[in-house]
Amino acid sequence: MTYDSEKWKAYSYNYGSPVDMTVAPDGDVWLIGNNNEIYRFDGNQWTELTWPSLSDLTPSQIVVAPDGAMWFFGSNVWGRYMP
Repeated sequence: MTYDSEKWKAYSYNYGSPVDMTVAPDGDVWLIGNNNEIYRFDGNQWTELTWPSLSDLTPSQIVVAPDGAMWFFGSNVWGRYMP
């Protein structure tokens, strides 16, 4: 939800319970779904992140680096994504 000093706005998310969530410096919301999907919310819509090695990554944590890169950590693997 967001509040613009006049009203609240709710956003729907229908992908299961989030495992981890973070907000990037640009305000985008990133989260890991309970089925290992990675999603990005840009303020208007959710987009699922896909990359070739995502099947090898079972993400459980998201960290934002100072340069804006997203680091995803899981069981014995990690991945970096630069939006």
